[in-house]
Amino acid sequence: MTSSPLDEVHCKHRPDGGGCPGEVAAVEWGISEAEWGRRRDRIEQAGRADGLTIRMDTSWALDSRPAHRVLKLAAARGLAETPAWEAMFAAHLRDNLDLAEWNVLADLKTGLERDEVLALGENEDYVTEVLADHEEGQSRGIHSVPTVVHGDRLLAGARSVAELTEFVRSAAKAKSTERPSRGGRRTRSRQGGAEDELNRWTGSSGRRYGSPRP
Repeated sequence: MTSSPLDEVHCKHRPDGGGCPGEVAAVEWGISEAEWGRRRDRIEQAGRADGLTIRMDTSWALDSRPAHRVLKLAAARGLAETPAWEAMFAAHLRDNLDLAEWNVLADLKTGLERDEVLALGENEDYVTEVLADHEEGQSRGIHSVPTVVHGDRLLAGARSVAELTEFVRSAAKAKSTERPSRGGRRTRSRQGGAEDELNRWTGSSGRRYGSPRP
């Protein structure tokens, strides 16, 4: 009997049945080990090219709703969005921490006080909002992560910077080329509309880490 590549990986199993991503991919998504390996390698290599450490095989396959509730709380407190998201992604994909555990979430550098996060785990705050986000995604045809949304256009899957840039540019251009005037006639917008939209999406550094998000 030959050994499976997944047999050589320290898969983490949760009491609720969650396992390592490779197992979930095989059981729930019907992806072969070979295909999972190709996808994993592509994602990890893309991360290295951008200075990111990503460890797919030893990350947790888990319920991310607690993490999203923490992010909702951070937004409600008026905290900066990007650092909180980067802390979540680094903890999950680089450090392979269990983001379903409130003690783990409380220790992340999201800008929130530790006691605030632990208290969130004891109540139902933002449960409805996170569920509404999920249902909205499903209603818009989003079934995978990441998916970039621009208006009524979707781009699913791990994409290169060039592909993302072209998607945002073309979607913004289509949206801004013609706009209804006050009299009901459609008029051509200014030339810079698409480029301005792209700059808003990427930020001044040209990179939007952690976006799109589930």
